[in-house]
Amino acid sequence: MVTDARIVRSQEALLSAALEKLHHSPDATLSEIAQHAGVGRTTLYRLFPSRDALIRALALHCLGRMDAVTAPITQQAQSALDAIRLLFQYVMPLTREFALLMRVDQLLADDPEVVAIHRKHHRELAELIDYAKRQKEISAALSTVWLVGLIEGLFHLGWSVQTEHGYSAEEAAEMAYTSFTQGAQR
Repeated sequence: MVTDARIVRSQEALLSAALEKLHHSPDATLSEIAQHAGVGRTTLYRLFPSRDALIRALALHCLGRMDAVTAPITQQAQSALDAIRLLFQYVMPLTREFALLMRVDQLLADDPEVVAIHRKHHRELAELIDYAKRQKEISAALSTVWLVGLIEGLFHLGWSVQTEHGYSAEEAAEMAYTSFTQGAQR
């Protein structure tokens, strides 16, 4: 199937505009998003027939961005603990994507594709933590479920301090990693 380059550009422009507008104004209308994207409302409705369709596409886009930025970790990490450091470093800048996913979490709780991606992310993080335990880089006394929750909580806090207190993504990532290692190492 051949995809028209104009359609791809319009979709990308709409997703980028939606992410920006919804980050600053969660109640932004589809018309406001189309205008911000420089795309006509007809084009928006042809590509995303409803607000729910746009939100779903945007959530999948955000989850895809997380996958894309973390893809190099496997090749770059020197150890399991270094992979966790890189995870904080690479994902912390995705503040707008995270904020959107948090807002729409309940709307998409029954979406099989979104749920499958969330489960995959949790499974991969749990596998990384278990590997770090086997390598004796973090304490085996702490449960994997606890450490997954700790990392998720540190991401929440990191994104919050960026948004509310002006910290940079780099500062937030460093504080998250330091907090994790101080609490999870042997």
